[in-house]
Amino acid sequence: MDADLKWLLGLAVTFCITLLGVFRRLSDKITLGDAELHSRINDVKEKYARRDDLASHMARIETQLRALQAESKSQNTEILRLLAEIRMRE
Repeated sequence: MDADLKWLLGLAVTFCITLLGVFRRLSDKITLGDAELHSRINDVKEKYARRDDLASHMARIETQLRALQAESKSQNTEILRLLAEIRMRE
C-alpha cells in the first residue's frame, strides 16, 4: 500500500470512530432526557387527580351532604316538636 492510501484509510477510520462517538453521546443525552421527562410525567400522574375522577368524587360528596342536611332538618323538626310538647305540658 502506498502512503496516501494508508493516510486516507486512517483518516476514514478516525472519522468513523469520531462520528460513532458523537452519535453515542447524543443517544445517551436523548436517553437521559427521556428518562427525566418520563419521571416528570409519572410524577404528574401520581400527584394529580383526573377530572372525571374528581367530578365523580365531588358528586358523591354533594349527595352525601344533601342526605346529611335532610337528616339534620328532620331531627331538628323532631326536637322542636318534642320541645313544644314539653312546653304544652307545663
